[in-house]
Amino acid sequence: MDQNTREVCAKSAATVTAGVSDFTTELGKVSSSATNGDLTGAEQSVKKSGTILITLAGNLRTDAQQAQNPQVKTALEDVAAEFQSLGGSLNSLTSLQTFDTARLEALADRMSSLCGSK
Repeated sequence: MDQNTREVCAKSAATVTAGVSDFTTELGKVSSSATNGDLTGAEQSVKKSGTILITLAGNLRTDAQQAQNPQVKTALEDVAAEFQSLGGSLNSLTSLQTFDTARLEALADRMSSLCGSK
């Protein structure tokens, strides 16, 4: 793996880790709000969690622009598009019920495989 790919992978891994951590934190707020009967707050947190994934996608696209290896660049752009799609699907409490957590995990696995940490 060349130096640029190592740098881009390290940056992208940090981007995904931070984004997924923020996403998970926000999902915890959904559960807490719903448990306390605050469905409006829960719905707002669902929407915010979607926005977090969309922001993550944008950050990954920025990372991809730094990649000199076309395969790495394309893979990061593809992963970003998936995060964008997942984030866009979270627009209500009911949308959370059909949220594809396996797809989110597969994206993390793809990033690991791409950058040699898996």
